[in-house]
Amino acid sequence: MTNKQAAIEIIRQLRSGGFEALLAVSGVGPKMALALMGTLGLAELRRALECGDAVALARAPGIGKRTAERLIVELKGKDLFSDLPQAVEKQASPLLRDALSALINLGFSQAASRQALEKVLAGKKKPPSLPMLIASALRHV
Repeated sequence: MTNKQAAIEIIRQLRSGGFEALLAVSGVGPKMALALMGTLGLAELRRALECGDAVALARAPGIGKRTAERLIVELKGKDLFSDLPQAVEKQASPLLRDALSALINLGFSQAASRQALEKVLAGKKKPPSLPMLIASALRHV
């Protein structure tokens, strides 16, 4: 991962409302919170918390079964990562959801972000990688 990609990911994670909520859980510090967000991604983390999927949460480095269960108990039902549009999450591919989330978290409107992603993907048979998709969309916003 390049420095630019790492910076975009950190900005996306820290601007989400769920980072502070993760830190509020007993036994979860900044390193663990970033590991959760980096390993699962924002949309998958939200889904795992809503569905009570301790196995998915435990995939993150440093998160064991007990910590995963504690996260579920303390955060289930809370509206984490409210900046992620749920309609897009259900309809789009994970790549598109993550790219849209990154653009929105960088401060672009949802409509402008969608238009930029549509321009990038128009006429392409195979979608580019996530970093390339975000970088290309940033040129069209």
